[in-house]
Amino acid sequence: MNEEQWKELLELRAKASLSPRTDSRFERLEDYISLSLRLSIYSHEEQLKLLAEFNELPDQEKQDVLSRVANRTHPNFLQLSADELEKLRTARKDLSFHERARLFSDLFLTAAGTAWLDLGGVFEAEIEINDNSSPERETRPYAYIYFSHGHHRRVETIDILESIKRNPESIGHPAIVFAIHHWQRVIYAKRVIERDDVTTRDEIGKVIKEMFGGKDIKTAKRNLGKISKTLVDAAKKRAISNELAFAFKIESVGLGLENKETFLYKAWEKLEAEFVGQTDGVEQILAKIETELLALERRPYTGNRFDSVSVRKVMEFLRKAGKKGGKKFVGYNAKGNLRRPRWKVFRNAYAAWLFGLKQSLVSEYLRKAAKQELIESDVYQPSWVSPKGGVIRIIHHLMTTPLVAVRNPVIISEDNIGFQGIEAAIKKAMSDSDGEDDYDEEGWGN
Repeated sequence: MNEEQWKELLELRAKASLSPRTDSRFERLEDYISLSLRLSIYSHEEQLKLLAEFNELPDQEKQDVLSRVANRTHPNFLQLSADELEKLRTARKDLSFHERARLFSDLFLTAAGTAWLDLGGVFEAEIEINDNSSPERETRPYAYIYFSHGHHRRVETIDILESIKRNPESIGHPAIVFAIHHWQRVIYAKRVIERDDVTTRDEIGKVIKEMFGGKDIKTAKRNLGKISKTLVDAAKKRAISNELAFAFKIESVGLGLENKETFLYKAWEKLEAEFVGQTDGVEQILAKIETELLALERRPYTGNRFDSVSVRKVMEFLRKAGKKGGKKFVGYNAKGNLRRPRWKVFRNAYAAWLFGLKQSLVSEYLRKAAKQELIESDVYQPSWVSPKGGVIRIIHHLMTTPLVAVRNPVIISEDNIGFQGIEAAIKKAMSDSDGEDDYDEEGWGN
């Protein structure tokens, strides 16, 4: 689905509401017209008949009817037209679970609590765990997320362990939570499943015990153990690199290239020819810059914008001689050329001096960091005090997080599933549609 199509669906989501949006100037008029249109579908004879039916009801039933009518939400598909509703229904048939979840983020606060409009239909999904259809599934369990359309299912096949490995936060996804719940319940019911009684003590009984109980318990223990290890390993693997950490540090101390509200940038501006005379000595220039910066520092409300880089630190850098210091950028050289470098070079030199690094290393780190993708979470901002986040935002974040799909979604008939299970039905459906090239011996999509 392209961005334009997504935009259209998101516009429908924004339009949907429990009650109609009205112009306060015409609220009564709009209510009157709405009620008149609804009443017009009834003939005069039908109105008389329904009123007579109401009058014949016992008093308590009359009161119950009136109560239900008074509290009924506004009709017309949550303020969507029939065409708009059909467009939404048609589009979501081809959406994956996490894409459908993007459509239900519109929340409404009511007197009874928060209303959650499931325009994506995600709560219609069924989840099924597969960890015993083949030897591969015992060590690489799958979860099926499917939506039924008549006698057909649209099935997404998810690799549980790989999803956690790629993104530890997906441990909270409904499909993975259900898998964990299933495995821990298997272990919980170990004594019942194994049938540890007189019928399991002979050779045949031991074989049956292993086939119909012991294997499931071993699989459950193995998978829960893998999840625990995967969580730690995945979190370490996803930790940001040294280059990206350095880039964050640069931003946190106010040294971003776009940040011109710092004393460092103001000092760099004062190194230009309009401020520096060719006959001025280095110390004279430094004194002039310091006077300008101190005057700026004393202005009201300046501190809120400039405190990240102090005047003292800037002047310390400019007075520092040698390769790492900033004194080499002040004034003119022997050929009469201004020593002032480009802003990026000046900023990098200051960062190298501030953090005790080579200037070439600063440039290399920032260049590499610019090429790295950072996935930021909007669930909560990390805090040294108490990390916190809203429940609604956390749930929405988890359900809209893509899991690792084993193959493209497959449409299969309910009749074809029968006793053979979803996995076998999927293989048959893919074989019938010449899709075998997308499926290897372990069931992993190419």
